Amino acid sequence: MVNDPYRDIRIAKIAAEVKFARDHLDGRTMTLPWNEKPLVLPVIRIALDEVVLNPRSRRIISYLEDHPRRAQLQSDPFSEEAQAELARLLKSNPLNPTQVDPAYERLKADLALPHGQVDPGVVSHAGILFNANTRAVALRELGVRFIDVAVLPDSADQKHLEDVELWLQLRPNLEREYSYTSYLLAVEELIKAKPLQGVVAQIGRPESDILMAQRVLSMIRDLQCLGQVQDANGEVHNIPLTYFNDKQQSLEEIDRVLNKKTRKSRLDNVSRALLRDTRLLAMLGGATKLQLREIGENHLEHHLWPRLPIELRSQVDTVDGGADDGPNRASGRAKSEGRGGAVPIPGLNVALSTRKSETQVDVAKLLTAAAQARTAVEVLEELDPQYIAGDELLTELRRPIADASDDARAMRRRDTRLDTPAKKISEAAGKIEDAGVHLRELLADSEFDREALREVIADAQKALARISAALERVERTDSTRNGG
Repeated sequence: MVNDPYRDIRIAKIAAEVKFARDHLDGRTMTLPWNEKPLVLPVIRIALDEVVLNPRSRRIISYLEDHPRRAQLQSDPFSEEAQAELARLLKSNPLNPTQVDPAYERLKADLALPHGQVDPGVVSHAGILFNANTRAVALRELGVRFIDVAVLPDSADQKHLEDVELWLQLRPNLEREYSYTSYLLAVEELIKAKPLQGVVAQIGRPESDILMAQRVLSMIRDLQCLGQVQDANGEVHNIPLTYFNDKQQSLEEIDRVLNKKTRKSRLDNVSRALLRDTRLLAMLGGATKLQLREIGENHLEHHLWPRLPIELRSQVDTVDGGADDGPNRASGRAKSEGRGGAVPIPGLNVALSTRKSETQVDVAKLLTAAAQARTAVEVLEELDPQYIAGDELLTELRRPIADASDDARAMRRRDTRLDTPAKKISEAAGKIEDAGVHLRELLADSEFDREALREVIADAQKALARISAALERVERTDSTRNGG
């Protein structure tokens, strides 16, 4: 049961302000979609101390999922202490939650200008803000006493209220967008509540973006599952959602590569799993976006694994993959580093169920070890600075990952250079085929210059003959050197 002792007082005050606005002012209103129809809401001006920050705001939902005081914030969200913490979270930088977001500072500076608040926020009849939570925090810091808000009807249930918030916050071109993981969670909720086309219509984003958000969040959840570790008190932790806020481009590039539709670029399931796991491993190890782009499905075997020190390879043994090939291998338990006991990894059966080679088993084990190390760095080391096992493993990974990407880039460039003659001739052959198609259309045209075409064909034949002769000379020289 949520503790909210001043709820009735807020309801009475807002009802009085709505009545006053309708009776005495110019009748300012705001229109929002409501049950697929427009709803005209009254706009009032109310004291900032008579509205409260929304503890279920989608803007901070990813922070709250991993918050150490989550239970308190859920049970007593309207206390002075809880509201102060919600205000801090609303100001925080999605890429570094311990710092204030520069976008918040820009919003605050804009509100300090003579025009002040331009667009009204949205509040429930009980005074809970469903839009303008961040603006309310900024206005309070500026010493402003009042805020303009549109008031939702008292008939609105929780679903209506959340739909309004999502519609307002997920429309494109916002002044201050959701953090990436808060956006992913909001999309997940919408998908559970309505058909895909309804979600597209509600938030104004293309279907492909919605489907990608689903897939990326699934990838993140898999990593969190693999990264579960126990602290000294037996409490289970995983990689915080906020860790992924600055990984949007990397995660979405992985998704695009895995879901290419063209026949030439489509991967089989085993190759897709290997490519995904290797890129996720590199991401957890601190690889840059450019380094991640060099990783193909054979990257681990050809480039990364040979560069891993023996000490690091031995750490893979902290995950018991078993000897069987197939889903049964996943029945082992992953041990947390350093302190906790053995912790079951629920997602390991998914990660290993399609494995067909020892290389693929290795990347799954490495990924699990890296995910657990990332949890240690992001969570356990903050709780206990002496916990250093995770940081050591990730530090050992960083240099091999960078060197392997450099090697892959150099090999790709070399292969591109070596392939250039054949590639250009192949492209020329294609253009000649195209020319033949056009020629059939032009042969009956009296203005077509056939003689000019013959000259161009002769030049092309001479150029091809020179290339062929040069290749034959090199082959004769090689044969002579080899005693042929």
